[in-house]
Amino acid sequence: MGDSANPKIRARTCERSNPSTLPALALEKLLSAPPRLRARFCLGQKWRAFSLIELLVVIALIALLATFAAPAVSSLLRGNEVTRAEQTLVQQFSLARQTAIARNRRVEVRLYKFDNPEALGSDSTFCALQTFVINEDNSVKPFGRLAKLPASVVLNEAAANSSLLGLADKAWTAQDPQISLPGIGTSYTAKAFQFRPDGSTGLASGTKWFVTLHAATAGASASSPPANFATIQVDPVSGAARSYRP
Repeated sequence: MGDSANPKIRARTCERSNPSTLPALALEKLLSAPPRLRARFCLGQKWRAFSLIELLVVIALIALLATFAAPAVSSLLRGNEVTRAEQTLVQQFSLARQTAIARNRRVEVRLYKFDNPEALGSDSTFCALQTFVINEDNSVKPFGRLAKLPASVVLNEAAANSSLLGLADKAWTAQDPQISLPGIGTSYTAKAFQFRPDGSTGLASGTKWFVTLHAATAGASASSPPANFATIQVDPVSGAARSYRP
């Protein structure tokens, strides 16, 4: 057997012929390594990499995991949008009540129905609200800006799910004319109820008043809301707003 077949001889040959190609510390580690590893290093032997089939298998596994994860992620995002809409309604109702008490004035909450340009489709839905202060002379002044719900969320219009939306449409008068909404104009209808200076509402006390919201994909007129929904109830006597989630 020749010298080229002996790994120890090849390693010593590499050490003598290429001492300047390695830093001192690396050279010291190389000299202390087993002869077979030194021989591989000196001969420039390449280590085996991933094959094309292995890479394709990894990519397929990643795609499969993404397919299973997509519905869960989508459901999580819809749930977050419902939570945002729920918080918007509760905050606006509570703000209207607090303003009525603080200013000793009636405050009206209007729920707007229009074709939301930010949402998919062209159906008109209840997707925004705004508060107004009613002065002593019955003139009306907007108190807050138009608060829009997330484009992927709607208020359910079924009577069993949203009694507040069963109120009569808002009637416009000379002292309380229909105002133009940003990006919407006057192409809308509204449902309205009022908070009194003592914090109570003008709603009938013998009825439960509430509104239900959920993802728009379920439809605004669904007889039963999807699994992920929120219901906001307004106590007609105290005016307090509470939210409920399944």
